[in-house]
Amino acid sequence: MIGDSHANAYTAMLDEWAKDADLRGYDVTQSSTFYLPDVQRFELKLNQWKELTKFQKRNDAITAHLKETHYPMIILAGSYAQYFDDNIKLKDSVHHTEEEIFRAGLMKALEIAHQSSDQVVLINDVPHLDWEGIPSDCNIRKEILHRDASCTVSRKSYEAHLKQFNQILAEAKLKYPQLKIIDPTKVICDQQACKTMLNDVPLYRFKDDNHLNDQGSRQLGVEYLKQFGNPLKDLKKD
Repeated sequence: MIGDSHANAYTAMLDEWAKDADLRGYDVTQSSTFYLPDVQRFELKLNQWKELTKFQKRNDAITAHLKETHYPMIILAGSYAQYFDDNIKLKDSVHHTEEEIFRAGLMKALEIAHQSSDQVVLINDVPHLDWEGIPSDCNIRKEILHRDASCTVSRKSYEAHLKQFNQILAEAKLKYPQLKIIDPTKVICDQQACKTMLNDVPLYRFKDDNHLNDQGSRQLGVEYLKQFGNPLKDLKKD
């Protein structure tokens, strides 16, 4: 699996699927480093744009490794919405807007991944609690303090924050029809809202508004297996 800390937060979910499918894998994730080859990432620090040098350094290393190695499956995952807000800038040698750079980087990532594996998978991201100001311990507060609080993220908000990414992903699916997209939010979201707790297990880390905790991630994997079967087994058959 390649990606950032959001990808890393999926390891428990993937562990449930991998054990069920008799597979094993490698986690080469790094925080703030979604796989976008030949792209630089800049972050706003004290009103100045500073390059996050580890971003391109790690991705260059991944590209070099994949040129020399072939895997049965490569899984890509990350926190996508952040690349379309005002706190991150991307730069490459050709394009100008963040959307253009992200699109080109993702297409390049998929091209390399398809050349270096039999199957490429992309995992959709989960909702961020800060999109609606929900504390990570919302469900616990609600239970202990008997507060009548909503601890869900609206489906409308989730889709709005990922609109640009999903448009690019739709283009990617047309270009690479063999790309498999796994959507873990099928377990927690309906047409109106997305839950932040599953089977009485809080999904997010304490005082963290966007990362799954280990038990929440694992519960997501277990429940996905129950409702939809093993997405990795389906890929093995393909």
